[in-house]
Amino acid sequence: MRIGMDTGQVRMMASRLRREADAIDGHMASIRASVEGANWQSQAREEYVSNLEALLRVNAKTTQAMRLMAQAAERKAEQWEMLANKFNGPFISIGNIWKEFTDSLSNVIQKVRGIIKGINWPKIETFVTPGLIIPGVFLFNKISPSWDWKKPEWWPKSNKSEPAAVTNKQDEFTINSRFGENYKIPDKWSEKFNDEKELSSEIRNLELRLEEMEKMGKGQSDPDVIKVSNEISFLKNQLSNIEKSIELGIPGGKTPANYANGLAGCTNYLAQKRDISGFWKGGHMNATYWDDNARSAGFDVGSRPIKGSIMVIEAGNNSLMKVDAEAGHVLYVENVQNVEGGYMVSVSHGGVARENGKAIYGTYIPLKPKTFFVPTEAAGINFIYDKNL
Repeated sequence: MRIGMDTGQVRMMASRLRREADAIDGHMASIRASVEGANWQSQAREEYVSNLEALLRVNAKTTQAMRLMAQAAERKAEQWEMLANKFNGPFISIGNIWKEFTDSLSNVIQKVRGIIKGINWPKIETFVTPGLIIPGVFLFNKISPSWDWKKPEWWPKSNKSEPAAVTNKQDEFTINSRFGENYKIPDKWSEKFNDEKELSSEIRNLELRLEEMEKMGKGQSDPDVIKVSNEISFLKNQLSNIEKSIELGIPGGKTPANYANGLAGCTNYLAQKRDISGFWKGGHMNATYWDDNARSAGFDVGSRPIKGSIMVIEAGNNSLMKVDAEAGHVLYVENVQNVEGGYMVSVSHGGVARENGKAIYGTYIPLKPKTFFVPTEAAGINFIYDKNL
């Protein structure tokens, strides 16, 4: 029997599971918000809300199961990749098995969406005001009368404050975010990563807000829609600038010879790619110490791989590859690709040249470049960025 796995396809399947779970949760949250905001008081409403809550509970369990399935698939793909790295894979592809599974999944998702869209919302053909019956349709606080009707002066006043008038003039457009026109991309890499994450979250929240407006019947010419759309566009441009800055990575360099000649193997190779004299610590320059040395010298160190960063694999247990039990290993990050659950990292590195069993300092042996999957949080692995300014 032949077994195998296309890990890229499995990760795509897991990513789709998560996206669909998020989309379904978003639809249900929208329905809940509409019901809670409806101006509808009756016994029928209480029954309606009770049924909706039951549906929401079922939905929560379904989407939780979908996310657990995604997590299990990612872990299985990670196991296969670790085996492939160990035994110089890749393994045999499993053909259309996963495609058949994802096609089946798509049918299930479409059925769930169909159930949600097919919910029969309550509708009242007329509603009564003091001394007047107005024909129309009442649907979740939205009135569609058959003529252009204006509220009389005696109409009950709402406790809710009216929203401020918004215009679509460009000169009156403002960004309600710290990522406005005065925002400057930070030099520190950890802060840059945090800003990328925070900005992505802001954009997603605004997109959900825009979806709610569309469901309320607001068109593209609506002032609120224009304002939110403009803000999304502006923030996406800011996010693109951060992503480009991260993609450019860290400039290379070369360690002065008086330092580099005191290193051998992988550490000497890295000394040809980056200037590491800034965190030199005599007697503690085995690879396994580099991340601690760099951190104490004021360098930014983190768990996310970046082009041009130094990858430190500490001695002892790590989730990626076998290294010297005492010295550890360092590699130079040549390229990084974001994937679901982590990163595909391409690295170059060197090995120890020996004479009579002893390491030859000031030299290295070029080793074959590697590309492997690094999980978002990988034990025993760190990346050295720039020195904090």
